[in-house]
Amino acid sequence: MLWKWGKARSGLVKFACVGALGFLFDLLVFIAGLRVFHLNAMEARGLAFLVAATVTWVGNRTFTFDDCSFDGYSRGNWLCQWGRHMASACLSAIPNLLAFQLVLVLAGTGWLMVYVALFVGMLAGTLSNYCLSSHWVFSH
Repeated sequence: MLWKWGKARSGLVKFACVGALGFLFDLLVFIAGLRVFHLNAMEARGLAFLVAATVTWVGNRTFTFDDCSFDGYSRGNWLCQWGRHMASACLSAIPNLLAFQLVLVLAGTGWLMVYVALFVGMLAGTLSNYCLSSHWVFSH
C-alpha cells in the first residue's frame, strides 16, 4: 500500500511539472496571439489552450504515464487518447472555476484573495485532471 502511495505521489509530481510547462506554453502562445498575430482575446485564449493542452498531453504521455503499454487502447490509438486528454482538460475546468468562485464568494475579491482563489482553482483543476488522466486518459 505504501509503495502505491509513493508511486502515485511521484506521478502527481511529474504531472505537476508537465502542467507547469503547459502553463508556460499557454502564457507564451496567448501573448503571441495577442501581440504578434493580433488575435482578439478569445481567439488567442482558444489557440493557447489548444497548444498548451497538446503540450501537456505529449509530456504526460512520454514522461508522467510512460509505463503505460504501447499495445493497449490508451497508448495504441494516440488520436483517441489526445481527444480524451482534451475532454479531461475541459472537464477539469469545472472544479477549477467552481473553487475559484467559491473562494471569491467566501473571502471577497481583495487584491490578495484573487490570487488565492486562482491558486485554489488551479489546485482543484490539477487534482481533477490528474484523476481523469490516470484513470481514463492514460489508464492501462
